[in-house]
Amino acid sequence: FRQLTGAVHEHHVPVFLQLAHAGRQTDAYTTGSRPKAPSAIRDRTFPLDKPMALTEKEIFQIIESFAAAAQRARKAGFDGVQLHGAHGYLLSQFMTPAMNRRTDGWGGSTENRTRIVTEIIRLIRKRLGGFPVLIKINAFDHMKNGTTLEEAARVAGILAGAGIDAIEVSCGVME
Repeated sequence: FRQLTGAVHEHHVPVFLQLAHAGRQTDAYTTGSRPKAPSAIRDRTFPLDKPMALTEKEIFQIIESFAAAAQRARKAGFDGVQLHGAHGYLLSQFMTPAMNRRTDGWGGSTENRTRIVTEIIRLIRKRLGGFPVLIKINAFDHMKNGTTLEEAARVAGILAGAGIDAIEVSCGVME
């Protein structure tokens, strides 16, 4: 990545690295293990492997992994990172009520469903200070009980309060 960031920087252009986790949008054939997701809800695009619900310990490991990836991105010369929280990827799965049926501190309310992202932002800020952190989120999932424009606005407010630097708005999920 250092070659890439160096080449881009020669043209005085900033470059960001997008960080993503597929969550339930994959299969055991691709990853070597059964998919994990906020809730054990099958994705119709990947019907062979019903995901297992993440344990709280695994959620904290994922938060750590995102922060460690941001550290590696900065070391590789990236000017910031973007968290992929749209299109049905793991962070999107947490934030949308259609895919997150948890009843613990990671589900239910908008604040709880957004918690994994705010914890990732908090840990990146703790380790990297003002290193820019952006996110892509859905404004509309196009699915029953999915994210609506009103819900996305609430999520954006929570993320702004957590210190996100910018929000890219998108819509839809693979399913």
